[in-house]
Amino acid sequence: MKSQAGSIVIDTCLIYGNDCSLGSGGGVMAESIGSGKSVQLSHCTVTGNTTRYNAGGFHVKNGDNGTCVMLNNILSGNTAGSNAPKKPDLTLENAFATGTAYNLFGPSDEAVGSNYAVGSAPFVGSGDYRLSEAKELGFETDDPMCVDLDYNGRRGFLDVGCYEFGG
Repeated sequence: MKSQAGSIVIDTCLIYGNDCSLGSGGGVMAESIGSGKSVQLSHCTVTGNTTRYNAGGFHVKNGDNGTCVMLNNILSGNTAGSNAPKKPDLTLENAFATGTAYNLFGPSDEAVGSNYAVGSAPFVGSGDYRLSEAKELGFETDDPMCVDLDYNGRRGFLDVGCYEFGG
C-alpha cells in the first residue's frame, strides 16, 4: 500500500499467511502516507505473515509527518528475517503513533499506545483465528453497527482483533 494523496483505513480484516521476501511488511506495508495524512488499522488480526526484513505484520514507513492509528487489533505471531533490526509484528519508521489503544502485541515487540497487552494471541488454532478466550482489551460500545468479521454484533467491552469471542 502506498498513498501520497490520501489516508488509508483498514477495518475489520484478517491479514494472515502472506510472505514478503523482497522487503518489509509481510502483512501490511504502508509507505509515504503524506503530510497530514494517516494510515489506520482498526479491529484487525494480523498474524502468520513473514518478511525478510522488518515487521512481518505491520510496517509503516513515512518521511512526510504522516501518522499511524491502531485501535483494537492483534499484531502477534508474525516473523521478520533473522538479521532484521526491527521487531517481527510492528515497526514504525519515521511515523508517529497517535490515537493508538487497545491492541495486543506479540511478546517480542515494543508496544505503543495505551491500554495494550503483550503476549501470544489465544487463537482456536488449525487456521482458525477466532479467539479461544475473551480478550476484552477493547473499548466499550453499544453501537448496533459494530460487527466482527462473521457479522456478529459487538457490544460491551470489545475483544481485540477481527473476531469477538463466542460471537
